Amino acid sequence: MAAVDAADLGVGPGAWCAAEARSGRRCDVWHVPVAESPDYSICVFLLGPGARIPAHDHPGMTVLSKILQGSLDVASFDIVADNGDGTFAAAARWRTVEAPRFSELYATRDNVHEFVAGPEGACVLDVLSPPYDAAGGRDCHYVRVVRADGAAAVLEVYADGVEKNRLQTSLSRSNRSRFG
Repeated sequence: MAAVDAADLGVGPGAWCAAEARSGRRCDVWHVPVAESPDYSICVFLLGPGARIPAHDHPGMTVLSKILQGSLDVASFDIVADNGDGTFAAAARWRTVEAPRFSELYATRDNVHEFVAGPEGACVLDVLSPPYDAAGGRDCHYVRVVRADGAAAVLEVYADGVEKNRLQTSLSRSNRSRFG
């Protein structure tokens, strides 16, 4: 994964613009599947300038993300307690990650995260192990940051049913072709 760069995947500068032009659809975040197995999932995210992947979790999973182009502002959270009122106390960390750096999360560290692309956008290669599997208890949950104060935050799960489907649909624009 360390040796992979954007050119290896056929991704050129402004790839999200090329994906939009080829598809005729306006989208700030493009999800491009690369490989899937019961043990792992590999995909590429193309984010336009300032585009956001909302805070979400990866239950029981390890995720390695390599920023291939551009930069990301990454907010990561560790759930430390259930507040009993539908919210969760979390330890928070904010950082900017620039190409060709990595961002990683584990089942017990930084498991909830949010990405916001920098002014030039971003191209991110993701490897998830194991992949999402709702039947296996590894479904994605979107969360909202209710309150943040330095290294502490309060989160609440807000997306389920129709809302979750809408969010997942907006993040699942697939285009398996090369990207300009």
